[in-house]
Amino acid sequence: MEKLSEEEKMAIMHTWLDDVCTTLDLDRTILDRMTPEMLDLIRIVAHGPSRPGAPMTAFLVGLGAGQRFGRAEAGATGEGGAADPTEALATLVHENIDAVTALVRAKENDA
Repeated sequence: MEKLSEEEKMAIMHTWLDDVCTTLDLDRTILDRMTPEMLDLIRIVAHGPSRPGAPMTAFLVGLGAGQRFGRAEAGATGEGGAADPTEALATLVHENIDAVTALVRAKENDA
C-alpha cells in the first residue's frame, strides 16, 4: 500500500468534512476559517497533556462555542439576534481555541 502525501491526506479530510457538514446541515465557511487553528490545537493537546483527549477537546471547543452562541442569541434583544451569526460563532470558537491553548501552555509550564 502506497503512503499518502500530506496533500492527499488533507484532500481526503476535506472531502470527509464536506460530507459531514452536509449531513449535519452545518455552514462550511466556519470550518474553513477555523481548520488551521483547530488542527494546531489538536496537535498541541495530542503532543502535550493528552493524546486521546485531543479529539474530545476539539468537540468541547465547538460545544462550548455553540452553547455560548445559543445563550447570546437567547439574550439578544430585537429581531434576528446577531447581525452575522457565522461571524459571531467563529469568534466564539476562536476564543475557545485561545483559552484551551493557554491551558495547555500552563500545564506545560507546570510540568
